[in-house]
Amino acid sequence: MVDEFDALLLRNPSYVKGSDELYYLGIAAFNLHRNNLALRALLEFQHRFARDVRTPEVILATVKVYRRLGRDNLALDLLRQIAYLTARSDLLLRAREERADILAGRGEYLESLSVLDEAYRKAEPRERERLLTRIRELLTVMPPETIRRSVFTGNYAFPREEARLIYEERLPAGSHWRIEEKGFGEKMGEPALEGVLPLPGAYRPPALLPAEGLSLRKVGVIIPSEGRLEAYGVDVRRGIDLFLRSLSGKKYPYRIETVYASEKGDDDSIAALMAAEDVLVIIGPLLSSTVERIMPLAEKRNLAIFSPTASSSRLNGISPNFFRNGLTLEETSRGLADFAVTTLGLSRFAIFAPDDVYGFHYGDVLRKEVTARGGEIVVSGSYDTTLTDFSRPIKALKAAAGIPARLPDDEEYELPFDALFLPANAEEAGMIIPQLVFHDIDVSRLAILGGSGLNTPRFPEVGEKYAEGVFFADGFFAASPRPETQSFVARFREEYGEEPGTFSAQAYDAAAIVAELFQSGAATRSEVLAALGEVRDFPGVAGQTTMIPGGLTAKKPFFGTVARGRLVSVAAGK
Repeated sequence: MVDEFDALLLRNPSYVKGSDELYYLGIAAFNLHRNNLALRALLEFQHRFARDVRTPEVILATVKVYRRLGRDNLALDLLRQIAYLTARSDLLLRAREERADILAGRGEYLESLSVLDEAYRKAEPRERERLLTRIRELLTVMPPETIRRSVFTGNYAFPREEARLIYEERLPAGSHWRIEEKGFGEKMGEPALEGVLPLPGAYRPPALLPAEGLSLRKVGVIIPSEGRLEAYGVDVRRGIDLFLRSLSGKKYPYRIETVYASEKGDDDSIAALMAAEDVLVIIGPLLSSTVERIMPLAEKRNLAIFSPTASSSRLNGISPNFFRNGLTLEETSRGLADFAVTTLGLSRFAIFAPDDVYGFHYGDVLRKEVTARGGEIVVSGSYDTTLTDFSRPIKALKAAAGIPARLPDDEEYELPFDALFLPANAEEAGMIIPQLVFHDIDVSRLAILGGSGLNTPRFPEVGEKYAEGVFFADGFFAASPRPETQSFVARFREEYGEEPGTFSAQAYDAAAIVAELFQSGAATRSEVLAALGEVRDFPGVAGQTTMIPGGLTAKKPFFGTVARGRLVSVAAGK
């Protein structure tokens, strides 16, 4: 029955149905994880039967579908409607818990805690113990410094002792932070640099400290410490920390100490870090905009800025003091175009990209790179990323390519292109590809190629059979068979219980490159700066890297595809 409704909706999305039909279809598809069908039915129910008593429940189901598809912003927008549609305490509680989960998943821990605390404050006594368990779980993943600076100073309803106990458990053995009975104590041991915030992971774990008497080498790290970007900062910190732990037990001749500064609106902590003469190099910042702001000061201080994450092409040639080991969009596109033409032997391409700055730039770079290799861009189209029904932009793409609106069932039509560049995220691609099929674009006869947005296990989940055989390029791929990569992935998984992402891998490599420079004799800022520009063919976990002063790299992306529902590696080259 669900399949019959699915076919009916694909043929005629506005088919008239009663509220019961739509409700049971949406819930059934939701329970079967038929996400695209569930989304169509549930959204149509909300549109047509907004005053139905079941609408709040339908909204909560839609929120879960959006979360499966990675569209958290849309989920949050829907959750705001619940309070206006129902006074039922159980539904309001479920909505608050969903919102808290989304915020925590985005690294917005304090916002998530505030929502859970509101739920705790308003919950019935029988629900409070369960909510307290969820609060404890959140505190166990929240960076200790965030707990220290914010949780104890906030006006929360849950017992503050819970935060205190978890904070003390989270501190590493031998840590120089302590909680005193009268409140939070001051930092113990050596005084911090003025204006420099000690972030999560800025401690000096005992495992990272070789025997006394070794020469000290200080490395500054600039990452976000709070807000929506904090999770990305944690990824960078994890990569750096994992590399430093790998030095334990090895005959490494120096003691490396990391000093962290917060990447935030004002740059006081960054300026203080850069002013410290014993800091020899900076790993970071996360954002390209921060790099642009701090480069004049870096040049004045004769300090190398080595970002594992900043990818904007605006940074190309910005300063001889700037380095990075991540791929820019141009480098990824160049690699993808070369893979398509050289490895796959393709020559005629279509581009279907988001109608935003990213999509326009990606399409422009692909056009240049394909043309330079003798290929041809036959047609380009764009789509609104807020859509779930892509009929209109797909029809426009077909019209621009000269493809008839409707093809007879008994005719085999040869498309004017043999490959489609689709620089979409996993959720968008998971909806677009089936709709291409519905509109007579036979994807089984096309090579579909995307970027880093498809390098996630979520893609084969949401794309189902339509994800099979789709190619993608990215700066790191955890399933790569490279020995360096597999060793790193295994150690990361053992340490943190999950697979590493691109930021962790590139931060690991940045720390490894800096450590190698120290070992080769670089002992001053000038020597590190000069040595970074001489790095050639470094065998990193995120690929072989050659550093070029001015923010350029000579590095190739990883390539992958989907086979039998799994992401697998693909080798480039004939």
